[in-house]
Amino acid sequence: MLQRRRGVSDAKFSIAMVIIGLGVIIIGMSYTSIAVNQQNEQNAIQTSQAQVQALEKTISDFNSTSGAPSQSGAAYTLTLVVANNQNQDFNSTLGPMPQYFVLGPNGLVSSASISVPANTLVKLVIVNYDDGGANVSPALATVSGTVGNSMLVFNGTSQTATGLSVHSIPVNGTLAHTFSIPSLGVNIPVPSSSIVVAYVRFGSAGTYTWDCFSPCMPWANMSTEKGWMTGAFNVA
Repeated sequence: MLQRRRGVSDAKFSIAMVIIGLGVIIIGMSYTSIAVNQQNEQNAIQTSQAQVQALEKTISDFNSTSGAPSQSGAAYTLTLVVANNQNQDFNSTLGPMPQYFVLGPNGLVSSASISVPANTLVKLVIVNYDDGGANVSPALATVSGTVGNSMLVFNGTSQTATGLSVHSIPVNGTLAHTFSIPSLGVNIPVPSSSIVVAYVRFGSAGTYTWDCFSPCMPWANMSTEKGWMTGAFNVA
């Protein structure tokens, strides 16, 4: 009888030990899973922070005042900003609309007349705050007239936060504006909510016309009224 009781007790003890062992394993797995998740979250946070810091550095480096030399001193910097209309002088009834400005030493000024030096490498920076998009022809979505027929595109995505060199952009709805000087063979497509940087070397002095050929708003004057989506481009 005593042996039988011992056998039952031993069996209960073994079962209890198995249950305890399983509990320890499950708890250990849970702690491991929590640690892995925490590490993954930390890695994601660090990656996001790195992307934000890269974008902030990009804006700091490239959103410089027009007329200033680049950091290397090798190029003349021309910074254009596409923003909602700041003054409404042409048609105040339409409300805010996208408009090209030049970033000068005292802020945004009219783009009706833009000047750059002749026979000089120009670092052209376009900061676009317009998030609209339009369907355009492949020709307007293709970079031309710049060094290497390419440009750098910066925005908030992980793919392009540190700059992506492109020769064209998709034609369907991603292009917001162009900065084009047809007589000089220059065409720079500008994606929605982005910063683009291109290098252009202008040769002989002269006065040309710059245009945006991407359809923006249903007001025809935007493409004819200087200082909106067109203007004079002076190489002197």
